[in-house]
Amino acid sequence: MQKMFFDVHRLGDVRAKPEECEPVMRNADIVSFDMSSIRSADARSISKPTPNGFYAEEACKVMRYAGLSEKLSCIGIFELTDEEDGGQTTHLGAQMVWFF
Repeated sequence: MQKMFFDVHRLGDVRAKPEECEPVMRNADIVSFDMSSIRSADARSISKPTPNGFYAEEACKVMRYAGLSEKLSCIGIFELTDEEDGGQTTHLGAQMVWFF
């Protein structure tokens, strides 16, 4: 990713200091957010659930930072499905769009 000049931030770094990802998100041209980066307790209908990942609140905060960008031309939320979880994951996706 660094060879292609993409900005990459690890989960632990963002969780420890979420405000440090704000300048990167505000300067982004394209943002891709994969729902599988959210822990399975908060987004249960992803195809490969994991016990670790962003909390739902952190995902919404990252999307808020992305929404502050004046350069952003494209944003994608991927792996958003409405499986057998009562719509929890879809609802979280909708909240992320609202925060954006």
